[in-house]
Amino acid sequence: MRRFLPLFAFVLGLAGCGGSGTNQAGTANTPANAPSGTNAPRNDAPANTPADPGAFRKLTTQPPQGWATLSKDGRTELERHLKKLPSGFDYIAAVTNKKAPGGTEGPEHWAEWTRHAAGAMLYRVSDRSGDPAAAVKEYAPQVAAGVPEIKTESGVAWTPLQGGEVMLAAFSNKHGTYLVVAVIMDNDNLAAHQQKILQWAQGIKPE
Repeated sequence: MRRFLPLFAFVLGLAGCGGSGTNQAGTANTPANAPSGTNAPRNDAPANTPADPGAFRKLTTQPPQGWATLSKDGRTELERHLKKLPSGFDYIAAVTNKKAPGGTEGPEHWAEWTRHAAGAMLYRVSDRSGDPAAAVKEYAPQVAAGVPEIKTESGVAWTPLQGGEVMLAAFSNKHGTYLVVAVIMDNDNLAAHQQKILQWAQGIKPE
């Protein structure tokens, strides 16, 4: 019996070496030692990025030189000289030649401002790019009195209304059709204000 003990120990030794080799091979195939790129982060971003619903507001609308941003109260004051703005207009921006009075200033300040004010308000009227002249023709009777005499300059169609007190201008870009509604109370400088407003409309572009 004793002469078989060395042989038995030798067999056990071989089995132990084989097990060790097997374990080492398994370690070599673990993910930590996998080929480069196997565990790279997945890119789960959607193939098509959703459109920005507010992109139509991202326009260059800085006031013309010497003009200022028109406040909500100032817009309300100028709108008194219009028939009515159609529903569904998306307000974007407004500018004026003279800063409107603040909330603490009285009626006399507003009366003085109104006599010399010229202001223009920008709206998007459609999410489709259309003919600017057609837009002016469509909205002019709804906004002010007078027969439209539409002119087109550098992609902007416009017309004076109510003896020049109101001016309507329209243009289109990739975000839709836009309308500028202007009220000019300073009749002594009517042509100059019309030109400034027209240039403002022509300079409005998507960012």
